[in-house]
Formats: sequence, C-alpha cells, structure tokens
Amino acid sequence: MKSKSLPAYLLVPCVTLAFSQAAYSVTNLLIQDYEPTGYDWFDSAIWDNGVPGNGNDVTMPTQYVEGQNVDVRVQLAGQDVTLGSFDIDYGTTLDVYNTTFTVLGSTHAEGFISINGGTMSLGQNLLYNAATKTLEGGQCLVQDQGAPDLTILQWEGADIVINSGGFNLFGTNARVRDQNTGLDAFRNLAVNNHFLTIDDGYVMNVPGNFENTVNGEITLNLNVSPRTPEFNIAGNFQNDGLVELRGNTVFNVSGGLSGSGRIVITGTQNQVSVVGVYTQNGGEVDLGSDGGSGIDSFTLKAQAHIYDGSSKIKGTGTIEGNVTITSGTVSPGASPGQVTVDGDLSLEAESVLDIEIGGTTAVTGFDRIRQINGSAGIVIGGELVVNVIGGFYDTIQAADEFAIVTSEHPLNGSFSNVASGERLTTSDGRGSFVVTYTGQEVVLSGFEVIPESFSSWLSRYEIPTGQDGGLDDPNGDGITNLEAYARGISPVGTTSPKPPVAVVSGSDLAVSVSTSRAAEGVIVKSEVSTDLVNWTDGPTATDTEESATRSVLGISVPMAPSGPKFVRFTFEEGSP
Repeated sequence: MKSKSLPAYLLVPCVTLAFSQAAYSVTNLLIQDYEPTGYDWFDSAIWDNGVPGNGNDVTMPTQYVEGQNVDVRVQLAGQDVTLGSFDIDYGTTLDVYNTTFTVLGSTHAEGFISINGGTMSLGQNLLYNAATKTLEGGQCLVQDQGAPDLTILQWEGADIVINSGGFNLFGTNARVRDQNTGLDAFRNLAVNNHFLTIDDGYVMNVPGNFENTVNGEITLNLNVSPRTPEFNIAGNFQNDGLVELRGNTVFNVSGGLSGSGRIVITGTQNQVSVVGVYTQNGGEVDLGSDGGSGIDSFTLKAQAHIYDGSSKIKGTGTIEGNVTITSGTVSPGASPGQVTVDGDLSLEAESVLDIEIGGTTAVTGFDRIRQINGSAGIVIGGELVVNVIGGFYDTIQAADEFAIVTSEHPLNGSFSNVASGERLTTSDGRGSFVVTYTGQEVVLSGFEVIPESFSSWLSRYEIPTGQDGGLDDPNGDGITNLEAYARGISPVGTTSPKPPVAVVSGSDLAVSVSTSRAAEGVIVKSEVSTDLVNWTDGPTATDTEESATRSVLGISVPMAPSGPKFVRFTFEEGSP
C-alpha cells in the first residue's frame, strides 16, 4: 500500500489516534512508524483521493522526537470496527477497549496490540506460520479487566507450538484462541522463544514437554494481584532462559526440570513443584529476598535436586526433596538470608558454600543453610567461603559465634579447605574465623583481624602514584593517607569519619580516637595546647579493645584552666 502524508493542518503534538464513530469500516488500515520526520496513519478507503476524513478521526505528533514520542497509539473504545486488512508496524500500538474488532482478510502485526475487553479477530495472521505452527513475531496484551465476560484475541488456525511472539495474559477470562474452532491457541505449546507474562489469575496449561530457550522469558504476576496465576507443564521442562515469579504464584512441572537458565523469585507465596528430578546445569535459582524478615519467600519442591556446573542457589526459601550440590554454589540470602532443605543434603567435593556475615542474628544478620527432616545429616564437602559485609566489620567481636550450618541429624564430613578447629581466612583477606564442626552445626567464632601493611592498603584502594604518600589526601577530606590508614577510613570517595571523643570524668577530660587493629607500623601520639599555636607532647595513649577489628586509643588530661584547652592526635610512620 502506498503511503500518503496527512495535510499540515491535521498535524498536532499528540501521540493518540482516535476513532469517534459508533461503527467504523474501511478497506485497509495501516498504523505506521514514520521516522525520522514524523508518523503517518492512513486508510485507502477514505484517503484514496488525498482528501482526509473527519478531523476528529486522527491526530498525530508534528515530528518524531527521540525518547519522547515513543509510539503512535490508535485507541478504540466501545465501537465495532471491521477492516478488509490490517497492518501495524513495530514501534506502534493499538489499544482496544470493549470493542469488536474484525479483520476480514489478513493481518500483519509487528506492533503492540492491547485488548482490554471485547473480541479481536485478526483473520489470517501473516506472522503465524501454519506449516511449523510458529508465531514469528508481534506483541499482545489480552486483559479481562476483572470482568465476567471473555476478552478474546483470535486468528484463523491458531495453534502455537513455537512462540516467538510476546504475550501479556491478564485475568481468568483472557483468551487466545483459534478463530475457526474456538480452541485454545496454546493447546500444543512446546517452545517459548520470547516473553510470556501470566498475570491476575490466568492459567497456562502446557500439555507435554516444554522448553524455555535462552531468549525465553516467563513472568508470573508482573503486577501482583490476589488472583493467583498458574503455569502447569504436563511433561518435562527445559529452562535455559528466565523464569520470574513475583509473588502469589504457582508453577507446576509434572516431569523433570533441567537446564542452565535462571529462576528468580520476588515477593512471597511463590511455589514451584517438580514431580521428577530438578537438574540445574548452570544458571541460577534465586529464592528471593525476605526483606529482612527472615521468613521464607519461596518453596521449590522436587523428587530430587541436582545442581551442577556453574549453577547457583541464592536467596531465602525452602527446597523440598533430597538435594545434591555436585559442583554448584549455595549462597543463602540476598545478604543475609537462609536456604532451608527439607530432605537430605549433600555438598559434594566441587561444591561451594558462600556465607556472608553482617550481624549476630541468624538469617537476618548472617547467612545460614538449614536442613530439616531427611534421613541423615548433611554430607559436607567442597569449599567454604566466608566474608564479613557492611559496617559489621567494625563492630564484630572475638566472642561472637555464628552457626552457619544446622541440621536435625549429626553432620558427616568436613569442608575441603578447613578442618575443625582450624582458621579460615575471609575471602577479602582481612580477617579469619575458627571453624568448628560441633555435632549438628558448623560454627564460626574467634574472629581475628589480619594485619595489612600501608603499601597493601594503598594497593587495595588503587591509589595512583603521586597521591600515595603518607601526607597525601587523594579525596580531599582533610585526612592524610597515613591517618586514614591508621583510623580505618577510606582514602577515596566521600567519607564521614568518626571524630575523636571527649568525655568529662571528674576534674579530668578523657579524649579518645578509634583506630584500625589491621594497621601496623604507625605511631599515634597525643599533643596538647593552650592557644592552638604551640603544641607539646601529651600523655601516652592507652590501647583499649573496641572490637575484634578496632582499638580505642585514649588519654586523660586535667580540665582547663589548670590543664590544656586543646588536644589532638598525630600519626607517624615507624615502630610503636
């Protein structure tokens, strides 16, 4: 169809194309994205002679503005529309509200079609390959708006085995079906290459084996509602793409589940049930965040679970069934959090348990893997990785203990990189814990800081040559490198260092400064003054342990007027 430009007097800065008639019938309709100068909409029945129809029929943006005029929208509400043929370009949108929209001939729909009540019949869908039963493109939203009547998208012979189009399916009364027979268009669905969004109580039933390819994305409850959406697979499920469950969802697999894709959980009340064996050969299972509550957000059920290759389990949730981690990683929480295994658990030789410590309370303060039920205790092997996160590094005490692995049965084995009673260095190299296997638990205790030289500290922060001297101040916060090193303050970025503390004690003034126990080769001295000009040596600072990683260096001086008016601390390189 040859395009024709609209007369200038119809070009107004608006992205909506609206029909006003109670019923509308044309030979052909084209919605076209006309870059870079503007958009064009026309139908040959009205504008064959270059004469536009009613001015209320059409409005358009004056020109294409990148990032502003995103698409052309044609909105239809409460009208019956009959077309000879229909073409909607990529980047444009058709919104239909409670309308009967019928194409008598063919439809080429690469743009986005939104159906909100009513029935849309596309006739012959040119993006549907009947020979291979493949939907090759297009994007559709079918939404029942909570109404009791069906909202229907249909075309002739619709029987999608391979989906390479995109669908948003909202509501229990949303339907995609064969225009000829009324049968569900997904009745033989086997492969997803694009996106399927299931929302607001919609139920997707796959009759046999199903594959979600590397380009496939399946989302349940994009907009969380009280009506639970379900995705039911009667056979095996091969997931190499993304499955995302956003709260109040059910995902059932009657066979086994395998693949190298990702399962990501957000929100609560999510459940995945696998009748057969769950095998993860890479990718990720994200059990979701508990929001700091310590409450499981997700349950994954299977006859057995095998995590292999580069696969990773993280988040807070429950895995029901016997679990074997052959060469994958378990990293509880979205830091921190807990993975609960309801069944037997085996951490084999090439597995990794990655634990983060950010507080003294299990689940909300530090990561934990917990086994309940099962026939025997956890079989422990593989590598244990531990790190202290956030501000807890400054407050952790040597007396703090962390039960990072718990079981209702006696444990079997040990991690390959640390025996019971030995020390394990944290992954950042800044400290170490004693690891103890105590019957039904693995416990971390006795944290000790590992000294770090000034040169290593400069290297860790990647301070460039020329700004790496003891008296240099790379971030301009008024604190030299040497003082920052001694006090445990970052030499880069914005800092809010804790100032020295002064406390009245009788007739004396106690003054102290907090320093890093990892710093070595720094002499900290006090100096006193009565006028801020002349300074003399003050008392020798006394070292009091504040935490496993920090010390408090303090002095006591008589209060003015008999004592000095000002006190400061200085930092020098050398042996204390």
